[in-house]
Amino acid sequence: MDSYFWTHVVNQVSHREKAAKHAVLTISSLYEKFKENPMDRLAGEKNLFAVTHYNEAIRHLRVTDNQETVLLVCILFVCIDMLRGECTGAIDHSRHGINILNSVQSKSNFISDHLQPAFCRLGVFPFFFGVRPETFPAINAETAIPNPPFQTIGEVQAALDPLLVRSIRFVRSADDYRLGDELSPKPDAVALQERRNIVLALDAWGSGFCQWKKEKAGKKAERSAGETIFDLHLDKFQKIVDIAREAAKLLQAHRRKQQRPKFTFEMGFSPLLGFVVIKCRSLRLRVAALELTTTLAHEREHSWDNITVLALGRKIIQVEHDLRLEPDDKLTDVVDDGTLPEEGKRIKDSAIQEKETRFVAENDNSITVWKRVPASFTSSAVPTGDFVVTKHITIPGVTNSHVTIPAKTIDIAIPTCVQTVEPDANGYIPPGECGALWNYYPTFAAALVFAVLFAILTGIHVWQIVKHKKRWCWVIVMASIWETLAFVFRAVSTKHQQSNGIYLVFQIFILLAPLWVNAFAYMTLGRMIHYFHPSRSLLRIPASTFAAIFVGLDVISFIVQLVGGGMASPTAPPQEQMRAIHVYMGGIGLQEFFILIFVALALIFQRDMRRLKSFAGREPLKWKPLLWALYFSLGMITVRIIYRLVEFSSGHGVDNQLITHEAYFYALEAVPMFLAIAIFNVVHPANVMNGPESEMPGLVATTKDAFARRRGRIPLKSTEEQELARRSSSP
Repeated sequence: MDSYFWTHVVNQVSHREKAAKHAVLTISSLYEKFKENPMDRLAGEKNLFAVTHYNEAIRHLRVTDNQETVLLVCILFVCIDMLRGECTGAIDHSRHGINILNSVQSKSNFISDHLQPAFCRLGVFPFFFGVRPETFPAINAETAIPNPPFQTIGEVQAALDPLLVRSIRFVRSADDYRLGDELSPKPDAVALQERRNIVLALDAWGSGFCQWKKEKAGKKAERSAGETIFDLHLDKFQKIVDIAREAAKLLQAHRRKQQRPKFTFEMGFSPLLGFVVIKCRSLRLRVAALELTTTLAHEREHSWDNITVLALGRKIIQVEHDLRLEPDDKLTDVVDDGTLPEEGKRIKDSAIQEKETRFVAENDNSITVWKRVPASFTSSAVPTGDFVVTKHITIPGVTNSHVTIPAKTIDIAIPTCVQTVEPDANGYIPPGECGALWNYYPTFAAALVFAVLFAILTGIHVWQIVKHKKRWCWVIVMASIWETLAFVFRAVSTKHQQSNGIYLVFQIFILLAPLWVNAFAYMTLGRMIHYFHPSRSLLRIPASTFAAIFVGLDVISFIVQLVGGGMASPTAPPQEQMRAIHVYMGGIGLQEFFILIFVALALIFQRDMRRLKSFAGREPLKWKPLLWALYFSLGMITVRIIYRLVEFSSGHGVDNQLITHEAYFYALEAVPMFLAIAIFNVVHPANVMNGPESEMPGLVATTKDAFARRRGRIPLKSTEEQELARRSSSP
């Protein structure tokens, strides 16, 4: 973009639109940190000022429906990612902006005159970084292209930009054939005609600029599978170098008057001279182009890092000309004998994908930058920090007579929002902002009170276990402990609201603790069947088997909910969080389904007990209080399950009242669970079922006993009659 775009267009919009204002402040801060010493750039991700204003821009952009503002800020976001060296983010924002531009039905003069040309220019650089034409949109609208004679340099640029986009898309569409893929069809008549049209358009453009020389040299090569085709254009490569030398002289005179910036939003000289270095096999010309890149190129041009371009160019020259050079050796000292590399030694293609970057401080106070550039496409290392989120893509494999590349899944990093405000002393960030774990300000006192209450229940249950020697009641103790730990971690989280780990531990404990109460209820009814029922079975299911079945179902529900709770990390991507919610909702749905079946069987047990009363003339022991306590506990768990189902099914937006008001959590989660556990303190199973007969044998012992009965070793009838008589005579 020309200076008018930055000094007038951006300046005017940023004065009236807050999103643009904060984006400009982010660019300013990142540029100030763009120092000569590469070591200083490592602190770029921790630039609090840039992070804050970047996210403020995102926040204001979410609430605007002004298409002009959205498109302009999208361009500014591309600039931000370029300053940060995030090529993937810059490509994503360019793609997003062009899609928005194509969706605009009626374009204003502002969009047509200033923004559409900018996006047209942004449609070039992605194809130098591994993007294919079918994955990157083209601008649908026809742009008014100036025809020669040109009156201003702006018209020259406006006429060239669409040709550059058209040319590079055409070149990249032939990559498979050019790289030797036998499955790729040969160029047909349509492709050949398109090539001729592009060449004619470039010729009509009629300029001696380096961009035209670069594109013209490439047009007759892109549909050839060999690299020697570029040798036919050594004269054009020579002209590019000559023009670059003239530009270097002008730049040298300009530098005496004004300091040159380190970053430019334009493509600059790096990709153009880099094309000569890579495709011109004359050692003399490519070394000259490499030296001119050192002189002419900015430290960063668009998404091209000059250090990387120079290192890649030097390495390609060494490989193709079979040179053995030390790091301190100069290419200019190598004598060119005029021999061009043979076809088999030429590198067909390369992609600047930074696998690893290391900065090494040498003893002479210099900085050595180490980067790994792959010979075939691989993923860049996933950066870390507040600006990015990891996603996964799968690259299909290629197999032909020349090469076999397997399909692979790689990680990519795309920009995401970061904290928009400074957290308070407890780490609190308002709901809806990035980095906010809570949808309200959690109360420390309330969490502490319930932690103490559940701790008291735990202590009472432990005392009751010791007093009555009922070891199987450890299950309800586990429920109390998990609830206690949940509210302890909740209390800690209220003071450390930026700690994802503490919040996740609280979530797991609070979501899974009710399953312990479920298991205790199942075990209690099993023992009631064993103790009260004359047959010690229900519907011919032995009491121990009955308890084991429902505890097993509870374990299944536990595992499903544990998987969902573990996936629901607050830092997980939205799709992953939604998947976790669905898994967890499935788990609590299973839990409630098992509860309903269990209650139906409990009602059958209650019916049998009433029939037994009618048969014996009196009620056998005191089973009613414990059964009603069991119903009450499961009812409280059902209230809690309904609350969670409604909460999760209503979404995670700020309009969901259940997740934005803390009172609902305590009224529908904490209080019901407290009552579900406390009821067994009031009506403890040991107070109802005591004595030797209250000890139910385990599932294994019951199974052995069943086999023994089948073999006739135990007189089943007399045993049942004795048990019935014992229970009928009990007062």
